[in-house]
Parts: sequence; C-alpha cells; structure tokens
Amino acid sequence: MKRMAAALGAGMLVALLAGCVPMIPNVPGDRNPASGRNGGVAPRDESQPTPESPIAPPRDVRCGDGQDVTLDAQGRTFTVTGQCGTVNLKGQALTVTVDHADGVSISGQAIVVKVGDAVGGLQINGNANAVQTGDLGAVSVSGQGNQITAKALGALSISGNDNTVTGDTDPTTSDVNGQGNVVRRS
Repeated sequence: MKRMAAALGAGMLVALLAGCVPMIPNVPGDRNPASGRNGGVAPRDESQPTPESPIAPPRDVRCGDGQDVTLDAQGRTFTVTGQCGTVNLKGQALTVTVDHADGVSISGQAIVVKVGDAVGGLQINGNANAVQTGDLGAVSVSGQGNQITAKALGALSISGNDNTVTGDTDPTTSDVNGQGNVVRRS
C-alpha cells in the first residue's frame, strides 16, 4: 500500500509540476524577444523610425503663403523655398538656405543660414551660429560666437559673448551686453 501511495504521490507531483512551466501570455502587440512570441504582430524592423528617432524632415521644404516651418535635426542640409512665415531651426550642425522668410528663429549650435531676401526678425538662442541675409529687422542674440551679416540692420539686442554683427548700415538701435561682442559696418 505504501508503494502504491508513493507512486500515486509521485505521479501527482509530476502532473502538478508539468503545469508549472511558465506560460507567457500572447499579448497583442507584444514584441518582447524573450517571450518568443510577437502577439501576432510582425517583429519591428529596428531600422524604421521610432519615437526615439523621429522621421527626419525632407531636405527640400516648400512654404505656402506665409506658412511657418520648423526644422529639427542634426547634421543635415536643407533648402527652403517659397514665401515663409517664421522658419524655426532647432538642432546642431545644420546648413539651411531660405528664399524668403518673415522671421528666422535659431535654437541650437553650429547652424548656418543664408536667407536670399529681407528678414523681418531674427532670434538666436545658441552658440556658433552664422546668418547671412539682406535687410534685417529686429535682431535678438543670446549666446556665444554667433555671426550675423546683413545689408541693413534694424534694432539689435545682444546678450552673450564674442558675437559679431556686420552690416552695410549701423543698427537703428542697439543694446549690447557681454564681452567681446562686435557690431561693425562692412
């Protein structure tokens, strides 16, 4: 009887332990490679953009009538055509050519911008940026080592160090704070 009870107990233990194999649920959208399942969804191609690596904007951008444009990238070259409202540039190491913009806003570093027409306003928050344009309205610079070249200069405000503003005319007004800033005529 004891042998039968022991065999029965061993059989029950095996049956119980067989049910203890970890089961990973088949969760829709599960892309956990450890699960060995993908929830019916094809495995993600890591070369595709993710929220951590957004889709880069196209290299050629066309503005509608007065449309604002924002370019946020690193190490890219862009050509912006048409009649733009404000062209917002964010990132670093960008080279941007703009046909026409009512305003240009730069937030970043090492951004080089050439605007073929007059710009109503320019705002720079960053370092080592360069802007070349025709007539330039209000200019606000906050940062270091920025260079601005324009034909005519409007109101100028600089806060930072080692910024250079060059124009064919003197600015209409200027408020320059910091060390090593230079405002000169070309």
